[in-house]
Amino acid sequence: MRRFKFNYTEARGFTFPLIPIILKNKVNKKQSGYIALVDSGAVFCVFHIDVAKALEINLSKIVDKVYFRGVGKTGKDFKGKLYILDLMVAQKGSSHEFECPVVFSNDISKDGHPLLGMGGFFSNFSKITFDSQSKKVILED
Repeated sequence: MRRFKFNYTEARGFTFPLIPIILKNKVNKKQSGYIALVDSGAVFCVFHIDVAKALEINLSKIVDKVYFRGVGKTGKDFKGKLYILDLMVAQKGSSHEFECPVVFSNDISKDGHPLLGMGGFFSNFSKITFDSQSKKVILED
């Protein structure tokens, strides 16, 4: 069993379980690294559409849309397009790579962090622990 332990990141007086990931487009072999939020409240993995552009993913060929709802006072509805990428988590010479469905949306803020949700991310680990006392998120495969 591999364990990946990441420190929470402080921002605006709060701490967040942000981790480095690498996304790979299997079609053209483009890849890029991002810092993403491990979000147990997210149903999907959701990234801004600019990430798709950086990986040269042609979303115009995808007809079907995925609809999802945000949280907060407005509870706004969002839409995006689903694409399957390879996602890799790596640390200290060890890595875990898997296919991950990602919803790309222009409706979310491009200034926010990508969300790693239950479907696609959590399902690829046997255990994910949010240790708020030590301010770490621990991923076990």
